Amino acid sequence: MKTLKITTQFKKDLKRYKNRPKVIKRYCDIWSIRNKSLYLHYNARESSNLLFFHPISSFWWGSNRMFYLCFENQEDNNSTSLKYLSGCRVILYLSNTIKMNQQEIFNLALANQEKAKRVMDKSGIAKVWERNGCRVNLVGSLRMGLLASHRDIDLHVYSKGITEEKSFAIMAQIAKLPDITEIKCINGLHTEEHCIAWHVFYRYEDEIWQFDVIHLEEGTQYDGYFERMADRILEIMTPIQKDTILRLKFETPSDKDYHGVEYYEAVIADGISNMVEFDEWVTDHRKKPMYYWIP
Repeated sequence: MKTLKITTQFKKDLKRYKNRPKVIKRYCDIWSIRNKSLYLHYNARESSNLLFFHPISSFWWGSNRMFYLCFENQEDNNSTSLKYLSGCRVILYLSNTIKMNQQEIFNLALANQEKAKRVMDKSGIAKVWERNGCRVNLVGSLRMGLLASHRDIDLHVYSKGITEEKSFAIMAQIAKLPDITEIKCINGLHTEEHCIAWHVFYRYEDEIWQFDVIHLEEGTQYDGYFERMADRILEIMTPIQKDTILRLKFETPSDKDYHGVEYYEAVIADGISNMVEFDEWVTDHRKKPMYYWIP
């Protein structure tokens, strides 16, 4: 067994949390180390699981659950060493009841947003649209600094005279890019939005990121609409509201499918502040006719 080193602060935090109720203890092996991130493998009753962790402070997050690691054969050392951990055994504490504090949520969201920008640059997807004369705008949660744990990037691209042939020709170029794994299309040219929606799946390291690309007709009523919505949210959103939105996103169970704008409207317009209220709000809200909200 190799010797592992962890920070003194990590030990204090772990001691604070690991004895809480409903914490499950599991032994697992470190599968691999890539870019200062751990991939852990452990055997649960139901199946074998591969979990991904990125070190933020002394906490680890994955699959909408909080995980705490306790290293075996640890040394008293104030430095963290990840270089030689592959193949080592660790103790994994799993809990659905322990929550991150607001600073930890902010740090983890910021790290994911920074990674999303690297993914977007490396993928080359936006550059292909631009080379074909399209105007490309970042929209959605990444534009607003509200991307939490999801690995998705929203782009709106604009050009004149959109046809299926033109849009598919551009997407054929994107399909040739390295690490594109899957492409899906929804043809909405016959709707009032007059657009084609593309869902592009891109492999970055050992993760799959989804690009939601909406190809819109330039000069229509939806040209710039969602950019204005994002900018308006940024203009009026308070720091407390931003913290609440990020917290709700991290607390959302993995079996729930909420839309980003539902978090924003619920918190900013209606003062929703916890998961119970938010779930009830979404249930009621989805009974109403569909509309596009701008604060």
